Amino acid sequence: MIITNTRSQNPKRRIYTWKMPGDIARYQIDYILVKNRFKNQVKFCKTYPSADCDSDHNIVIAKCELRYKKPQRTKVKQDNYTVRLLKSAEVVEEYGRYMDIEYQKQNVDDPLNKKWENIKSAIKKVADSVLIKKEKREPRRAWIYKEIVKLIDERRKYKNNNTREGHQKYRQLRGMRLIEKPEKQKKNGWSSSVAKLTKCSKLTK
Repeated sequence: MIITNTRSQNPKRRIYTWKMPGDIARYQIDYILVKNRFKNQVKFCKTYPSADCDSDHNIVIAKCELRYKKPQRTKVKQDNYTVRLLKSAEVVEEYGRYMDIEYQKQNVDDPLNKKWENIKSAIKKVADSVLIKKEKREPRRAWIYKEIVKLIDERRKYKNNNTREGHQKYRQLRGMRLIEKPEKQKKNGWSSSVAKLTKCSKLTK
């Protein structure tokens, strides 16, 4: 615990909390305590002698800026199934047939909670056998190619080379743009195709 009244520098008239009758002496006998972990949230703490209240003590006020810690929620891992297969009548019929088999295995005299657990396990078991689990989606286009990996390895090799030739080669490779945007790749590919066609047309003439 910390005493917030003593952490900030205030004028003397904003420190005392009680004065003796006749204003003989003034004392600081009222405090606001907070836990040590919240001490940085207290901006200031002082008394207000001018406050009109039915007491011989001064009001002590502390201004705090509360910052709550964001609760960390545990993510439940869920199985992803291809639910679109249920649009097929054959899959729905097969799913229903397996569910009937699993449902007949249950005992009627089981408690309600156990029945619910059995139903959940049956649904999961049938889904594992009938519905195919979704696989991780592969990227639509490869953003890195073998040539780029080769250039990266070559640049890394020349980076640790302390010779003059190594420094020049490293600067040359460092200035190259290894990864281009798809639009630029298309443009470059289109330009090269046009150049090839132009060259072929000149040769035919």
